Amino acid sequence: MVVTWKPLLWFVKGTKLRTTEYIRDSVQSSYPDKTLHNWTQSTVEAVHVISRLTIENDIVLDPMMGTATTGIVSLNLKRQFIGIEKDSET
Repeated sequence: MVVTWKPLLWFVKGTKLRTTEYIRDSVQSSYPDKTLHNWTQSTVEAVHVISRLTIENDIVLDPMMGTATTGIVSLNLKRQFIGIEKDSET
């Protein structure tokens, strides 16, 4: 089975958008390196979404962090990051 979509939740404080970037609902991805964990995600989608929906110093929250793909991309894009993961081995 190949998953061709992923749900995205995007919450903002206030009523104004602080970015004028458009975001596509379709992203050409790449297959992630699964050596760290079977659920590891590609950074391509994270870069696409985070770079367009946030600005520098915004806070990005990942409540199911896993191997921290979202965190790595957030920090590389100069965003702050909060990650939560219940599985200490991950």
